[in-house]
Amino acid sequence: MVYLNLNAILDVVSAIIGFSVSYVSFKYNRLIQETVLNYISMGFALLGIGLLMQGVLMLLFAFNLFKFPDDYRLSYTSSVFYLVLQLISYAIIAIGYSKETYWPKESLALPLAYVLFKKKQYFLLRTLIFDASQLIIIFFLAFIVFLGFLVHSRDKKTFSLLVLISFSLMLISHIGFLFSSLAFSEYYYVISNTVQFVGFLMLLIFLVRSGHIG
Repeated sequence: MVYLNLNAILDVVSAIIGFSVSYVSFKYNRLIQETVLNYISMGFALLGIGLLMQGVLMLLFAFNLFKFPDDYRLSYTSSVFYLVLQLISYAIIAIGYSKETYWPKESLALPLAYVLFKKKQYFLLRTLIFDASQLIIIFFLAFIVFLGFLVHSRDKKTFSLLVLISFSLMLISHIGFLFSSLAFSEYYYVISNTVQFVGFLMLLIFLVRSGHIG
């Protein structure tokens, strides 16, 4: 129960940070015209929605504030919806970095995806579904980190380096989520959740400091 409450609180706070990253990215893009910021803004808006929904639902379950007619079905549906948002968010951001790296002057439209997928035993997702979803998210994040490295090696800007560090932390966190699932460890899950939270927070701080927005 302690781990569940802690993860719920981290989700809600991360959602607030996610919405803030989305807002600051949007405003910053209007100042410096960095196309990738539009994709980061859209991706983190979806992540914020997913995190807020998941975190609030976890808190309602944890403190029995409301009794739902079918908790299991609602939990399962919420988790699957959250997973879809994660995949869409990370796909959007990966597309943004792809355009920045390979198609800087072209427009590209694909379906999207992000953030945190709560412990399967609480949300009734089978091990195979959870692990497979984490592998897909790790692939997207690894792709984003690789493209971020290419962008930084090309322009050598401090901003691109700081964003690269933030997404690297998110990649490490999802590798931790997968490891915690394989090891059936709530402890490692909370650590991974915390690392992801730090990645979100660092990205927000970098954006605010770089754009002097706030």
